[in-house]
Amino acid sequence: MAKPAWTDVLWLVLGRVGLLGASVASLHLSTHHLGPVEVGRMQVVLALIGLVALLLAGTGQFFQRHAAAWLMQGSLKDNLQRYVAWLGVTALAAALLAALLPQRWLPVPGGWLALLLAGQLFVATLQQTLLHLLNLSSLRLAYVLLGNAVAWGGLALAAAWTASGDGQAVHWLLGLMAAQALALAPAWWLLARPLWRQAQMARSAPAFDTPAVLRFALPVAAASALYWLQRTLPLPWLAHSDGLATLGHFSVGFTLGMLGMLAFDTLFREAYGPRYDRAIARADHPGRVSAWEQYAAACLPAAIAAALCLVAAGPALLAALASPAFSGAAEFVAWGAACQFMLSWQSLVQLKAASIQDNRMLVLPQAAGAVATLAVIALPWPLPAAERAALALLVGPALTTLLSAWRLHQRHAGCWPWRRMAWAAAAAAPALGTALLPTSLLVLALLACFGALLQWVLARRWLLSAEAA
Repeated sequence: MAKPAWTDVLWLVLGRVGLLGASVASLHLSTHHLGPVEVGRMQVVLALIGLVALLLAGTGQFFQRHAAAWLMQGSLKDNLQRYVAWLGVTALAAALLAALLPQRWLPVPGGWLALLLAGQLFVATLQQTLLHLLNLSSLRLAYVLLGNAVAWGGLALAAAWTASGDGQAVHWLLGLMAAQALALAPAWWLLARPLWRQAQMARSAPAFDTPAVLRFALPVAAASALYWLQRTLPLPWLAHSDGLATLGHFSVGFTLGMLGMLAFDTLFREAYGPRYDRAIARADHPGRVSAWEQYAAACLPAAIAAALCLVAAGPALLAALASPAFSGAAEFVAWGAACQFMLSWQSLVQLKAASIQDNRMLVLPQAAGAVATLAVIALPWPLPAAERAALALLVGPALTTLLSAWRLHQRHAGCWPWRRMAWAAAAAAPALGTALLPTSLLVLALLACFGALLQWVLARRWLLSAEAA
């Protein structure tokens, strides 16, 4: 009999609440320690780092895609060691390249950028991978506690370092990275026993080899570069058009909307993801399609309900969390929630492509989305620059998602849960009525209770099936 799902879900919910609390505290503290200009500068730095990280993301997807199968067959330890070596080489190469770039191109000194880039590619990626393996190995309590320790520890280091200096964005980012580095040793130690036990049970040839990784990762790299154009290019464009202060205001509201949806999306993947990984580890093509359909039927309706509740709560959340200097950013919370919903939907499409080993299907839709994003920011529109940036950030992912879903459906079948999505939207729509009420903590509490009840109704079916499995 399988381990009951309720205990695991409870730990994941508590852990996600802790991480959401850290994100909320981060928004509050960063807007108080960093002014709008430094917040805007941090967004430009993250955009540059994100481009390199996305180009190399295919190897990480390859590792996570096969981790469950490697764990079953006993070769996870060997493949993890190869992956760590790969991360070290790519991080060093990227850092050297960043240090050689002309300073006039960079928002911060080249040495700091090189350090942040290397930290993102090696430290942050490895830390996230080890946490994923803890979750996959059913070490849920360790996964939750260590993840929260990284989040809260990073926040404490970032706030202390920034407060002791002159309020620079680079200090904030280095504080976050330091906490991730400190978490590597305990995460590796916690995984040592299950990895060694599996290695003693069965040995097989490592699957993390260059030809296999390149076949998987090159289409992902092409799609990721196009994704970066959609997701990030409007931010430096906005800084160039209206200045770093405008970008700082915009990014706080937009990020708050994305943050709420990302918290939901991550919690859902943590709770449902191991079940999906096990379902496809040894399944044939029809079995993988069926497993993905069950995932989509559970995820998308719940995501729609979460997005509508977040849109309703956005103005009150911003007033409660951000510094008064960012009070004009409330209108961008809904834009951020809508954008992250489309990205969550897009991740489902990418998950299906990865499960059937057909990432090439993603490239042309990503190209169409990138063209749409460029059109919004390049062509004359009767909109202020901030609204144009928000529209560009939404149009690209939306077009990419719809085209990818259509192409995958044409070639590999699979049904979308349209009826359940419509039902979820109708059930969550009353939450938007709170916009007529004054923003207050009471409104937030009512929306939180309503949203939690609705999520319970939507998740009850698959939770009960997991309990009975």
